[in-house]
Amino acid sequence: MTQNSIADNRMVWLDVVRCVAMLMVIGVHCIDPFYISPTMRVIPEYTHWAAIYGSLLRPSVPLFVMMTGLLLLPVRQQPLGTFYKKRIFRVLFPFLIWSVLYSMFPWFTGLLGLPKEIIGDFFCYTQGHESQSLIDSLKDVAMIPFNFSHKENHMWYIYLLIGLYLYMPFFSAWVERASNKTKQIFLFIWIVSLFIPYIREYVANMLFDRSGYVFGTDTWNEFSMFYYFAGFNGYLLLGHYLKEGGNGNALKIFWPFSGSSKDDRLTNDWSVWKTFLICAVMFAIGYYVTYTGFSTTAANPNATETEMELYFTFCSPNVLLMTLAMFLMLQKVVINTPVIVKALANMTQCGFGIYMVHYFVVGPFFLLIGPSEIPIPLQVPLMANLSFRLAENVRLNLAAGPYVAYSVGDKNIGKYNEYTPGYSGGYGSYGFNYYGGNGGYLYGDGWIGQGFSYESRTHDNPFDWGLSFQAGLEIGSCVMSVGYDASLGKEYDYDSVDLKYHTFSLSVGYKFKLGK
Repeated sequence: MTQNSIADNRMVWLDVVRCVAMLMVIGVHCIDPFYISPTMRVIPEYTHWAAIYGSLLRPSVPLFVMMTGLLLLPVRQQPLGTFYKKRIFRVLFPFLIWSVLYSMFPWFTGLLGLPKEIIGDFFCYTQGHESQSLIDSLKDVAMIPFNFSHKENHMWYIYLLIGLYLYMPFFSAWVERASNKTKQIFLFIWIVSLFIPYIREYVANMLFDRSGYVFGTDTWNEFSMFYYFAGFNGYLLLGHYLKEGGNGNALKIFWPFSGSSKDDRLTNDWSVWKTFLICAVMFAIGYYVTYTGFSTTAANPNATETEMELYFTFCSPNVLLMTLAMFLMLQKVVINTPVIVKALANMTQCGFGIYMVHYFVVGPFFLLIGPSEIPIPLQVPLMANLSFRLAENVRLNLAAGPYVAYSVGDKNIGKYNEYTPGYSGGYGSYGFNYYGGNGGYLYGDGWIGQGFSYESRTHDNPFDWGLSFQAGLEIGSCVMSVGYDASLGKEYDYDSVDLKYHTFSLSVGYKFKLGK
C-alpha cells in the first residue's frame, strides 16, 4: 500500500482523490447551462468550453465508485441487515429530504409571487417546461421512489449508490475468494462491454439499421450478452483491485492472458515519473476521444441531448482511461503537513452534504457570472469554487410537531335572530350576527302571527392547537426559514376538531457572534 497516512492509518491520498472528485462533480454541473440551455447552446464559445471542461471532468463519478469499492470490498462478515442499515440508511433519508425540497421548490416560488421562469434559471433542464403548480410538485414527490426529476438531476447517483450497496454483499463473496488473475479477466470482459454504446450507435444503427439492438437485445429483451459484466460494478471492482497500490499490474486488465497464472501478486513498482508518463498518455487518449466526439456532435444544431451525451457516458472506454490515469496519479500523492491533512479530512467529511446542496446554487451563480465580463474559460472554475464554498457552509434545519397556543384577547359575544315568518299579509323579523356587544339591526313592521326567535351567546375558545412544520437554511451567518401551521383547535363551543386555518411564514435573519 502507498505509505501516505497519518497516525490513525488514514489514507491521505484517498482524501485527495475524494476532494478532486467533488470539485469535478460540481464543475460538471456548472457547464450544464453551457449546452443544455437553449439560449446558451446557440453561442459557439459556450459549447466549445462545454466540450473542453465537460471532457476534462468526466472521471468525477467513476472516481467515487472506485473509492467505494476500495473502502468496502470485500464486505466484512456481518448480517445483511446490519450492512444495509449502516450503508443505505445513512444516504437514504438525506436523499429523500433534499429530493422533496427540490421538487417543492417551484411551488414555493409561486407562493412568493416569483415568475415561473426563475425555475429554469435555477435548473436549466426544466427550461421551457417550468410549472409552479402544487399538483406538478406533488407528482415529482410521488415519483421519487422510481426516479429523479430534472430539478435534481444530480440525484441519479444516489439511486446508483443504493443499487451498489444492495449488490455488494453478494458480489463480495466472489471478490473475497477470486484470485487477482480472475479479477483481471472479469475487468477485461467489463472493458469490452464499455464499447457497447458506440457499437450500438455506429454499427447497429448506421451499418445494419438494427435500432441499437446488439448482442441479443431486441424489443422483448433488454439484457445483452455482456449485461452481467456491464455497468459501474466494473469501477467498483477496479477500486478494490488497485487498493494495495497495484499500479504495477494495472495495465494487465487490458490484456490479462499473458504471463503465468501463478504470478498473481500485485506490486507497486512504478516510480512517480513512470506513473506520470503512463497516466499522461492514457489520459490524453481518453480526453481526445471524449472531446472530439462531443464537440463534433454539439456542432450539429439538430443533435439531440442523447447524441451529445454519447461521448460523455461514464461507462465508456475513453472515460475509463481518464479515470484510471487520475486514480493512479493521485495514489502517488504524499502529504505530510498536518494542517493540510486535517483540512482535507474535514473537507471530505462534508462531501455528501455538499453534493446534496450544490445543485441549488449552480444556476444562480451562472446568472450572476454568465452576463459579466469574466472570460468564459474562467467562469467554470469560479462557479465551481463558489458553489463548493457555499455548499460547504450550508446547514439544513427541519422541525415538525404539535403546537399549543392561548389567546389573551377579549372574548366576543355573538347574537343571532332567526327570521320569523308571520301570517299572510304580515311581516317578519330578521337579524344577523354581530360582535363586540354594540348591537345589530332588527327590522320589520311588527310581530304578526306565530313564530319564534332565539338568542344564543358563544365565546371564542382561548386555546388553540395544531401541527407545525418548518424548514430552514443556514448559509454562514445568514438564516432563512419557511413555516406552515395547521390549526385544528375548536374555535367555538359548538365546533368540531378539524382543519381551521393555514398559516405560511417566511423569515430571514442574521446570527451575530457574541463573546469568545
